Amino acid sequence: MHLNSVENALLSSINPILRAIITRFDVDCKQDGDLLVNSLKRFLGEDVQFCRSYTSLSRRIAEPFCEIACMQLEGLT
Repeated sequence: MHLNSVENALLSSINPILRAIITRFDVDCKQDGDLLVNSLKRFLGEDVQFCRSYTSLSRRIAEPFCEIACMQLEGLT
């Protein structure tokens, strides 16, 4: 029970930070569409092509974000 309250406190403190990160990188490109959605599709194995600036953003930010999220989800199971 104590572990649940610690997890809830941790998640409630991290949640605003994650929202700010997601909002900052949740951008649309006329050529590529939504960065986060397409980065997730690429992470899951779909063949998604990006313009040069999106490729850099996806590789440096979105892909590590997906990796961290997967590790967190694996830890919950």
